[in-house]
Amino acid sequence: RREERFGEETLEVTRHPHLKLPFRRYARVLYPYHPQEGNELFLEADDIIEVLEGEDGGWCLGYLRGRIGLFPSNYVRFISSSEVLALKAVGVHQTIEVRDTVPANGSV
Repeated sequence: RREERFGEETLEVTRHPHLKLPFRRYARVLYPYHPQEGNELFLEADDIIEVLEGEDGGWCLGYLRGRIGLFPSNYVRFISSSEVLALKAVGVHQTIEVRDTVPANGSV
């Protein structure tokens, strides 16, 4: 089943709480998205997601509001780290979380 496959992939990420990512990728949410499955993220316009896996044109794995989950890439625009800093400076409605590792409790 699809959710079991994605759930296993998500668990692989959370089993390594000290995993250091070589660089950070982000996406800004363009449209609200209400999850259809328990392993998907709830998105609001202007949220900033840290992208853990995936590219434009499919489903991505990301970190948002303390959760790791899937989100559709066609609901976001991928942005650079410098754009994230600029958005943070002008006060985008969502607090942009800065973290050093993948959270140990970030389950989906």
